Amino acid sequence: EEPCGLASTGPPHFSVEIIDASKDENVFTNGTYTESQLKVTTPNSTSFDYSFISENNYNIIGISPAWAEGTFTTYIKLGDQITIPIESKVYESSSKCYTNYFIEKVEVIGFEYTFDKETGIYKIKI
Repeated sequence: EEPCGLASTGPPHFSVEIIDASKDENVFTNGTYTESQLKVTTPNSTSFDYSFISENNYNIIGISPAWAEGTFTTYIKLGDQITIPIESKVYESSSKCYTNYFIEKVEVIGFEYTFDKETGIYKIKI
């Protein structure tokens, strides 16, 4: 029998871009908000790791909700003014050697959004 090698998909992950609906511009690129005004939390206000990717005037937020199966709520907070609730559903895929987790569904609550299939980024309009 073949031994299992090391393999993992890493944590389940999705990316979002926050767009100013009136200008159709990224709110970080146009200076409406700065990275220091960004906070990503859970319903009990616990902060967790996320990534803010700022390259070539392209500012996106990478979120990894959990290493577990289930539905998770994440809040993106911009300053004191805006809180964007996001629900993500994570599913587990197991084989003889590995258990990996994948994003099944992402839903932004109370804000208009689109999913760009080419880039894999959820664009949220505020």
